[in-house]
Order: sequence, then structure tokens, then C-alpha cells
Amino acid sequence: MIIKKITGYRLLLLNIALAGIYFLAKVGLLSAISENDVTHIWLPSGFTLAVLLLGDSRYLFSIFLGAFVASIAVGDSIGVSAGIALGNTLEPLLGWWLLTHCVKIDIALNRLRDFILILFFAAPLSACVSALLGVTTLVASDRISSEEWVSNLISWWMADTLGIILVTPFIIAWFTPLPRLRGLPTILSAFLPLVLAFLAGQIIFLDWFAASIHEGKKAYLMFLFISWTAVTLGTRGVTFVLMMTTLQALSGVHQHLGYFGTDVNDSHLINLWFYILTLSVVGTTLACHITELQQTAKQLVQKEQQLRILSTAIEQSPTSVVITDLAANLLYVNPKFTQVTGYSSEEVLGKNPRVLQSGLTPTAVYQQLWETLAQGDVWQGEFINRRKNGDVYWEEVHIAPVRDSLEVITHYVGVKLDITERKASEEEIKQLAFYDPLTGLPNRRKLWDRLHYAIALNHRANSQFAIFMMDLDKFKAVNDSLGHAAGDALLKQVAMRIAKHLRDSDMVARLGGDEFVFVLENLKVPEDAETIALKVIEELTVPFQLSENDSVQIGASIGISLYPEHGSTPEILMDNADNALYRAKDQGRGCFTYFLKQSRK
Repeated sequence: MIIKKITGYRLLLLNIALAGIYFLAKVGLLSAISENDVTHIWLPSGFTLAVLLLGDSRYLFSIFLGAFVASIAVGDSIGVSAGIALGNTLEPLLGWWLLTHCVKIDIALNRLRDFILILFFAAPLSACVSALLGVTTLVASDRISSEEWVSNLISWWMADTLGIILVTPFIIAWFTPLPRLRGLPTILSAFLPLVLAFLAGQIIFLDWFAASIHEGKKAYLMFLFISWTAVTLGTRGVTFVLMMTTLQALSGVHQHLGYFGTDVNDSHLINLWFYILTLSVVGTTLACHITELQQTAKQLVQKEQQLRILSTAIEQSPTSVVITDLAANLLYVNPKFTQVTGYSSEEVLGKNPRVLQSGLTPTAVYQQLWETLAQGDVWQGEFINRRKNGDVYWEEVHIAPVRDSLEVITHYVGVKLDITERKASEEEIKQLAFYDPLTGLPNRRKLWDRLHYAIALNHRANSQFAIFMMDLDKFKAVNDSLGHAAGDALLKQVAMRIAKHLRDSDMVARLGGDEFVFVLENLKVPEDAETIALKVIEELTVPFQLSENDSVQIGASIGISLYPEHGSTPEILMDNADNALYRAKDQGRGCFTYFLKQSRK
């Protein structure tokens, strides 16, 4: 609040001003209606609590000073003045602590809860402090007898309680800037209930038109105007009418006029006290309730606008958005979903998303999905789904649970992005990075990764594997005589023939030119490698039909190294297989040889 930001000499001036205001309020009220030094409506009590709520405890001394000087001014001794001033200071301090530290109200007082806490919690409790100290001080100073202690205690408590109920909300409500009133209808709607309430107060409490208006129960007419004000002007208007009505009633009592003109003799102003209290409760309760309804309606409009914006964003989203119930039945799909899948919303709503499954997504993915959602977490992953036209496509999916106000999961929201093109690009990059573009076989980089993996795996299993280094015989002659296009066609056919004789656990890579490398794992005995080598050599001796007119016959030479017998690193194994290949060529080509240590070049 603004008061809390004031510091330095301005704070000092404000404290002096507050002390002066309290002094004038107290002296003025003590000079008005009194009975044994106790009034039934003590307005300064509400003023001091409002000051602390809008500011803080820095203003306690000014409150004490104003109360002390006011008591001195009306003839009290220093001791009596100090005791009463202490009670008048501790009262707002307790109320401030209860409202800001114990229950923590909203100082704006826009909620019914906040008014109720002032009316039925802070006001009656804090008033006890001032009443106890004040009346006890009067008894101790022989101002009143001990027999009058209880009656004066009750009267003092009633006065301070009603003062807090009336003045504290009034000051807080009017402390904030007034809204601008534009247009004659708006101005009339604001002032008409206030003017009529004033006239009603004059009639009820000051006997205006007494000769023309029957006495009856005219005091209850004020409830009509307080309700009207609550509906049209809210808490600010209600607090104004309450203060105005209270002052009119007190003026009537002082002049022995109006509805409560004889109440001092009849009930010692208790009837007036209950009347003002009831009017306050009805007016503030109704005003706060209407304010809350207006705020709720405003929030609903804002939420509706937000939902409209979110709905538009989802409808125009470049990603597919789906909403399902707990059984995964589709309740909503956005236009992008229908565009990606080819299904209309009518075709899929109420159905399970499994209508999109292609059978290519691993079962483990779905299992992990439901385990994650069962824990209440967000799942993300990839699906391989099928469009309505049968095309397979990739999706990156995020699925999140939706909870209600009790944190119970009620729905699932899925956001899906078509990543088919991205996957194709990734696969293309992978092919370029790890595969030979001509034959589609793994390249040197892929081969090197496989060798490291094979060495680690066979080392743990204490097993062996073989490496073939193969060159094509007479390939250069084909290239030179028929051209590079024929050579490329020959290499493609060679790759396809080799693949026929390899097991799933084997691998063949092209290093470049006519060089090929085989990795043969899961060998029970070295002779298994020989069997494959013979089949490959035999297969490659069969003539190749490169075109309608061109048929060529070539051969192959293979050098073999074994892990771990011939080496324990990729470099050594490759070098030794290459050494064995040279031996095979030296022996006349079209054959295979093992690496021999004594033949290392």
C-alpha cells in the first residue's frame, strides 16, 4: 500500500497527523454521547485498525500519543490517560496481527471471507483488550465502582467492536482511487441510492416529515436502501451509507429525535447498537457476495476468452492434437490430425488410436507408454503409424495426463508431429556416413565400429571371429575395356551375390574400388570360415551379365585373419588379412589363404 512506502520526514509528519486526527476524533466523540465515560459506538477504534492495515506497526506511537493527549484534554489524570491510551493502542495492534499474521486477509476486502473475519473475529477479540484495560483503569482510579465493572466492560467492548465494524471497512474501501463516472446515467445510478438513503435516514432518525409519515417500522426501510447500494455501488457505497446512517442515528439520539430518540433511557443504546450491527452485516455481506459474483463472472469471461484463444491455437496448430478419455478413446482431434492421417474426425471419434497402428512400432514402446502414464508422468516417444491410404509414417508423440481440481487424472492429451521427412533425412545422412552409396554396403567407418564391437563381444565370450579381405580378380580389365559404368554395375552385382552366402550375424563392407571386407562371427571352428570363403569364390566365378551385349567373368582372392589368434585390435587384424590376401594373389588368384606370421611383409 502507499502508506507503507512513506519514509523519513514524511513518515514523521504522517505520524503527527494521525495523532492529531485521533485526538480530534476522540475528543469530539467524548463530547457527544456519554454515559459513565463509556459510549456504545467508538469510531476511533476502527480508524486505528485501518491505519495499521494500510500501513504497519510504525504508527502505534502516534495512536498512543493521540489517545493520551485526548484523555488529558477531557480532564483525565496522567495515570488514567496512560492506561486508556495503552488499551486504545494494543487494541488495533492485536486486530492487525490477527488479520495479517493469523488469518491473512486480503486488505482490498473484495471477498466475503475478509469482511466476516473483521466482523466476527478481529473486531470482537481486539476490542476485549481496550475494554479490559480501559474499564480496569477507571475502577482503579475510582472513576467508577467495582460493581459497575461488568456493565461498563460490556458497553466499552460493544462500542469498540461496532466502531471497528463500521470505520475499518469504510476507510479501506475509500482509500483506493475512485473510478471515473462517465455519462449522466452512470452518475445518476451512483448518486441516486445515496441521496435516497440520506433522505430515509433523515426521516427515520431525525423526524423529517414526521407529521406526514406514520412511525410504524420505518427503521426497516434502511435495509432496502443498504441492499440497493450493495447491488449498485458495492462495498464502497455500503460503507458510506453505514457511516452516514450511524451519524444520523447518533444525531437523533443526541437531539432525542427519531426512531432511537428515547433509546438511551429505554435500552442504554443497545437497540441502536444491534440495529447498526445488523445493518452492517447485511450490507457488507450482500456487497461482498455481489462483488465476488462479479469477479467470478469476470474471471469466467476471461477464461472463456482464454479458451477461445487456446481453441484457435489448437485448431491452427501445425501439429496433431488429440484428447482421449482414460480408456484411450478419442474425444477430440484437430484439423492437422485429419490432414496427416487422412481420417475425418467422424471416422475416429469414439475409437481407439490403435486404428492408426501399422504393426511396426515395437510392443515395448506401448508398454513403456502405459507404465509412464500410470505413474502420472508425461510420456514422449515415437510411433510408426499407418495413414488411411496405407502409407507408413513416423510420429514424434508427447502424451500428458490431465487432472481435475482433486488431482485425479480424467483425460490424456497427445501432441503428435509428423517426422517422416526428418526420419528419411536422418536415414539418408546415416547412409552417407556409414554406407557405400554405390553398393549399399557398410563403408570403412561402419566396418571400424563393427570390428571394435566384435572384439569386445568375443573377448567377453572367449570366442573367435574371422576377417576376410577380398579383391576382385580381373576387375581392372572390365573397368578399362567396358568403362566405369560397367564397373559400377559389376560391383553392385558382386554385393548382391555375396549377401546370399552371409549369415545374419555376418557383415560385408566395401572399402573402395574392388576391395571388400567380411566380418564373420559365431565361428565354432576356423573351418566354418573356409566354407564361406569357398562359396563366395565359387559364386563370383559365375559370369556376370552387365548388359544385353556385355557378359564378363571374374574371380576373387581372399585373405583371412582370425581373432584372437592373428591379432587383438582392428588395425592388426585388418593388416594381417591384407597380408594374407597378397599371399592368395601370389598363389595364382581365385583362392583364399590364412595369415601366416612368417609371411608378414
